[in-house]
Amino acid sequence: MKKLIIASLLIVAMALPSFAQSFKPTTLNGGTNFIAATATNTYTGVTVVALRSRMVTLQPSFALTGAGTSAVTFTVNGSTDGAIYTNGITRMPVTANGTNVVSGLFTIDTGGYTFISIGTGENLNATVATNVTVNAGMKQGL
Repeated sequence: MKKLIIASLLIVAMALPSFAQSFKPTTLNGGTNFIAATATNTYTGVTVVALRSRMVTLQPSFALTGAGTSAVTFTVNGSTDGAIYTNGITRMPVTANGTNVVSGLFTIDTGGYTFISIGTGENLNATVATNVTVNAGMKQGL
């Protein structure tokens, strides 16, 4: 009887959907992935599909080519259909630390929309932000 119960529990456990953590690295702007000094880049086509994911975590990272401690701020856009986006649903400021690589973690509650895109990257520093990346992580499920 004990073996029957264990076998039944295993079958039920295998039938339940499994939801794994998934990550999508996204590189911005090609080449050395830079944002010029005191400039704002606009990005198109940098999209994360958050299907069946309520929470999405984005991790922008970069380093400056010289001294600077002002924030580099990324904006995030959202869409329900992947065609029409609402701009600036959240802002992600990451404080620079000169030539050291810095990053920030920002969790977004999608609230039912499926598509997230990086809209802009704004560099307030007098030096270039380089090796700019944004990684996205999400866990599917409730």
